[in-house]
Amino acid sequence: MSKNPASFFLTEEIITKLTRRPDVTARHVGALLIIANHTGREGIYSTAGAYAVRRRLMIGDKRAQLVLQDLESFGVIESVENLHHSSKLRKEVPEGEGVRKVRWVVKPDNSRKIYFPKSIVEGVGKWEEPLADLRRCGDVPARLLMALYKYQDIPTYGGIDPTQTFFGSSELEEDLDGGKNITTTVDNNGFYHFVARRTCDTAWKSFVEEIGLALLGEDEGVPSEFWDAIKKLSKRGFIYETLTVFNGAKVEDGIEMLYPLHTFAKHSHPAKGEEPLSGLTAKLSGQHGRAVANHEGEFDGKTFAFFSEEEGAQMVGVYRLRFRDVSKMNHDNFDGWKWMLKSSEYWRNLFSEGIHEMQGNECVV
Repeated sequence: MSKNPASFFLTEEIITKLTRRPDVTARHVGALLIIANHTGREGIYSTAGAYAVRRRLMIGDKRAQLVLQDLESFGVIESVENLHHSSKLRKEVPEGEGVRKVRWVVKPDNSRKIYFPKSIVEGVGKWEEPLADLRRCGDVPARLLMALYKYQDIPTYGGIDPTQTFFGSSELEEDLDGGKNITTTVDNNGFYHFVARRTCDTAWKSFVEEIGLALLGEDEGVPSEFWDAIKKLSKRGFIYETLTVFNGAKVEDGIEMLYPLHTFAKHSHPAKGEEPLSGLTAKLSGQHGRAVANHEGEFDGKTFAFFSEEEGAQMVGVYRLRFRDVSKMNHDNFDGWKWMLKSSEYWRNLFSEGIHEMQGNECVV
């Protein structure tokens, strides 16, 4: 068997099959991730069994056995013993003994591969057992988290695709400066100046149904279970929100990501490369006559200033996965993250130059 990579994958078909079932629990989700984590590069033959499931999920052996039996009945994995002797999968099972013995087969198909970092199973730093925490979050949050991996699109959105799942909405204040361009750079380029307030969360109904939840009446819309699941995943640290500036007036296909503005990091300081630009934009906004802070210099955490070369721009709360694969093997995510960091640095320098220019002008007597 080939050496395990730093990530593993499940197919889109398998994820969809599980997340659409309302009887799929957090234990099922965790167990499948554990089984897949112990496959090689081919993503089929797993050396994990009930012991690994029991230990990682912190459940009893009997329950671990039942969870694996359920996954087999769902049609996503199959025990080596149950494979038909004439099947190609049975004939190609790698030989091994003890911990190297293949116990389960993740059923292959031709759909898209969805990558997960091994850290979601094995932990990282002081977060030693993420899947045990996911189990404690509950069944709907676990199905929601698994579904979100299908929609991770770092190159386009910097996180989870807001045009298909859910996002943080915001409202623009009245156009500033009469809608005129303002100058923010030393070479006198004009930029539109916006101030927006983070308001509510918005979800697409089709995505709510995709995680096994039934929609309420037309007037009531999305069930509270959905919003509770988002809160639980955020509180535990599995997802977090980054306010991101896009060109385009609506959250729809075709919006263009400009730069991440502010990351809500509840559990720690923002990671390297995710430092907020909101402090710079607030200072620049104040220099142009619109203070974002109150008279005491305090920020409310919901009102932010931003700038764009386009008149139609908006601030969107894009959610990011805490455990995400951005290794070089996953070219889209790796390149997307690299591009986003470069874009953030470009705008950071631009805003710093704008502040420096204004301060320089203020010094002229």
